Amino acid sequence: MTMTFFDYVDITPTSLGGTWVDTDLSAYLPAGATGAALCFVNGSGSDQAMGARKHGDTTDAEYLITATAMRIVPCDANRHIDVYTEVIATMKVYLMAALDADWVLLDEDSWVDVSIAAVDTWTNIDITAYVGADTPTAAVLFVDGHALDENIGFRADGSSWAGYCYDDWYSFHSVIVPLGSGDIFEAFVGSATVDIFLQGYIKGTQWTFDTAPANIKPGTANAYVDLAALPAGATAGLYCINQESPSGSPQYRGGAVRKNGSSADPFNQWGYGWDQRIVEGDASRIVEAKLYEVTQNTALYRFAYYTPSGGAATLTKTFTSDGIVSSTGPTISAEQVGSDIVVSWS
Repeated sequence: MTMTFFDYVDITPTSLGGTWVDTDLSAYLPAGATGAALCFVNGSGSDQAMGARKHGDTTDAEYLITATAMRIVPCDANRHIDVYTEVIATMKVYLMAALDADWVLLDEDSWVDVSIAAVDTWTNIDITAYVGADTPTAAVLFVDGHALDENIGFRADGSSWAGYCYDDWYSFHSVIVPLGSGDIFEAFVGSATVDIFLQGYIKGTQWTFDTAPANIKPGTANAYVDLAALPAGATAGLYCINQESPSGSPQYRGGAVRKNGSSADPFNQWGYGWDQRIVEGDASRIVEAKLYEVTQNTALYRFAYYTPSGGAATLTKTFTSDGIVSSTGPTISAEQVGSDIVVSWS
């Protein structure tokens, strides 16, 4: 199974604001999916509660959202989740991706508290005890900053990337962090009050992580701008909009990343750091980004790219007018359509 990506499909409940709503995603999540990557957008301009949890769970999983946040959520066997929006008229819940079996996710009542006591220093967090025989490549975290104005950061063990942002963390994000050797990542917090929970992990080789990503923010503000193409064979990327500094003006500026040419606009001018987005590229592997402000504090990173299982295949083929004579490489099939021979492979 491979991942399936969506151009911000709106799954916002249309009624029953302030309650948990059973949300059927079976039309989008293929059989075998373990969960979904969601994007929350609060357009109310004030702190409002939003949440998502595995259908049937009873854990209170709604948190205040000021602007935008990614939420990774497991689904049940029927591919249902529960969604909570405090104010339906001003909130949106978008589906970004169906997660495959490489995503091992915990129900919320099984999240592991991996919070740290040390402040203002990078501290190792080892998740070996929670992954069994698997070899994970990234940790899936949920971070509760308790609305503190603090630097909070994450990076792979051994990375020299600065990796933190100044954030008041009303936006309670899921955060995907690459792992270094020994299933370890590093965390940086400005207060021991910050809670860090392990939601799960990613295994396999389909995601390739950059442990020291460059700031790729566009030079034009408040307009969608094409970013550099994803690597050959890749179909999607993991991007992150960060608030880099507590000083200067304006502060707390947000943005959006979407598939090139999309008409979706999952944008909020307000941003509070670690706003990650899983975004599919177009046929040319292009995505586009819009940042409300580009001159001072806002940064944009590509943390990872996704190459479907098997990657880009190399085929050697010999053709005659009747079809294929011989080939080497993956299993292939062909049929003649008019004057063309259409080849597919797996």
